[in-house]
Amino acid sequence: MALGAALLTPLSCKKGFLDQKNTQQSTASGSFTKAADGIALVNAIYDTYQSADLLKKSIWYYANFQTHDFFNWGADVFYNNCSIPSNFAPIEVFWSRAYVGIARTNSALSIIADMKSKGILTSALADRLTGEVYFLRGMTYYYLAASFGGVPLELKAGANDGLTPRSTQDEVFKQVVLDLTKAASLLPTRQQQTADDLGRATQGAANAYLGAAQMWLKDYAGALASFNKLNGQYTLLPSFEDVNEYDHQNSAESVFEVQFDVAGTQSWGAGNEVAWISDFSWPEEVSNFGYDYANPGLYLSFQPGDTRKLATVIGPGDPNISPGIIARGGIASYPLVKAGFAANDKRYIGDDGKIINTCGTKSNPWYGSDGNGLRTGFYCAKMWRDPNLDANSGNSTIFGAQNQI
Repeated sequence: MALGAALLTPLSCKKGFLDQKNTQQSTASGSFTKAADGIALVNAIYDTYQSADLLKKSIWYYANFQTHDFFNWGADVFYNNCSIPSNFAPIEVFWSRAYVGIARTNSALSIIADMKSKGILTSALADRLTGEVYFLRGMTYYYLAASFGGVPLELKAGANDGLTPRSTQDEVFKQVVLDLTKAASLLPTRQQQTADDLGRATQGAANAYLGAAQMWLKDYAGALASFNKLNGQYTLLPSFEDVNEYDHQNSAESVFEVQFDVAGTQSWGAGNEVAWISDFSWPEEVSNFGYDYANPGLYLSFQPGDTRKLATVIGPGDPNISPGIIARGGIASYPLVKAGFAANDKRYIGDDGKIINTCGTKSNPWYGSDGNGLRTGFYCAKMWRDPNLDANSGNSTIFGAQNQI
């Protein structure tokens, strides 16, 4: 016993005897050793917005279903009468995906600062990346606060699961103002941005969201000052129809777009996702999907002669005036339309007996195949894509890889 005690004494007194080192998990210092690593770190934050679920189930739902400009005939028809259940899965998707992005921003800030101090990142690149991080966190909290009111403010690296005590809506928007003000001070203008960085956050994008947040806080003078900073950085396109065209992505009118253009790594290094918001917004008769349909009230709200109308919403008997779609032969060029006409399907036969080249007809609107009479026959023209657009799905007649503005 004496011998055993003597042998154990030095071991029991040695500090850290039971501490174990994790040799399997990488560390920040070991993972971020070159400038490309810092860029990839920020790309991963952008990638949370390349989630089709986040875009569809947060921004599109929030902007269009809650305003009743558009409806959905699928599982979420309760938006029609404002009876959204608290356990509705897409709301959880919006929340969880948003906090994934926030967690990535909070981790990135300290890592970028460390890389800058070690000389791995130049001051210019580190400042730009830091500005992008603050922009992305501010934009994400903007959408959370606008949709939910007050939400938990997660501002430090850690769990970031959105389970800390809830802040008020004003407190969240005040943080948005702080983040976007910081972002605007670090980011280049659109004109200063290189071609390789096209699509990344800019000073103008930060000031635009900053002004919007200040509006929520009723700081109208501050909002006006922020919005005025966009003067000279953006201009309206001569033709309204071109705003949502595939060959006008990242145009002089566009403040910020989520990049979906297919080019190998899809610009930000996304996981080969495609933007299926558009496909849900087409009529089922041209896409096999077609969940969203427009409120006829939106269609009728345009004054006679307003040339923006058919570039926004179209209904029975209307052609699609997208220059890209017209160049392909119009609605008649869609594979389902051609196949349906060949099969003598009355949905694809115009009143003149020829292949239809309009969004249904007044005598036979496109209501989809469910037959419950819910859909109105009116659809979002902004989201209606050229059927020949390429996409990673390998089926360009279904998914378009166009950016989301």
